Amino acid sequence: MNDFGSSRGRRALFLGSALLVAGGPAYVACSSSGDAAPAAKAPEGPRAEAVKHEPCDESLGRAEKMDTNSDGKNDITRVYDK
Repeated sequence: MNDFGSSRGRRALFLGSALLVAGGPAYVACSSSGDAAPAAKAPEGPRAEAVKHEPCDESLGRAEKMDTNSDGKNDITRVYDK
């Protein structure tokens, strides 16, 4: 007897189809052929550019000071012009 005409049967068919559609690609994507990807290579030589800090006058605007590692010293100072 076919039970797919009832509400319960349609719901079971829908859930089964949804699991097959959602789970199928995940199963294929997680499988591997056994070949390992080559290791990433670090760039050679020194960095091309150093970070340049501009001097700022904290009295010109609002300054927020933050102590990120709780050692009692300000690690980051954000200076806003207004």
